[in-house]
Amino acid sequence: LLLRNLRYRLGHRLGHRVGRPRCLWVIVGGSLFLLIVFSKIRRENIQQNKI
Repeated sequence: LLLRNLRYRLGHRLGHRVGRPRCLWVIVGGSLFLLIVFSKIRRENIQQNKI
């Protein structure tokens, strides 16, 4: 029972600490991914316009 309680408490604390940043990481990662994709599309469009 003690081990379960400790595990639950640790998990709950870790969940609170990691839970919020996880949302932030998803937002940051998504925005970075969109920026990379957007820049690639832009480069391709510029190269096509040059030809």
